[in-house]
Amino acid sequence: MLVSAYLRYAIQVEKMGLNLQIGNSRQVIRCPNTGGWYDKFEETEIYINLPKGQSVLCVTPGTNGGPILDKFELFKEVTD
Repeated sequence: MLVSAYLRYAIQVEKMGLNLQIGNSRQVIRCPNTGGWYDKFEETEIYINLPKGQSVLCVTPGTNGGPILDKFELFKEVTD
């Protein structure tokens, strides 16, 4: 099942992101510099392919750290 996720984040440095793990599958979410840590937020949308049944999503900082994550919201299945 393909779902969309909305993220709102802030970050002042380059080359940082988030790891999104679903079961044994890991996806890296790139988070470009927004120009500030606490007052300059950006929004992005990503698509996630979830297996059938229940899934546990784990969001963690990337290897160099991660942004301030203000919001992570999942939406229903994406349809054409």
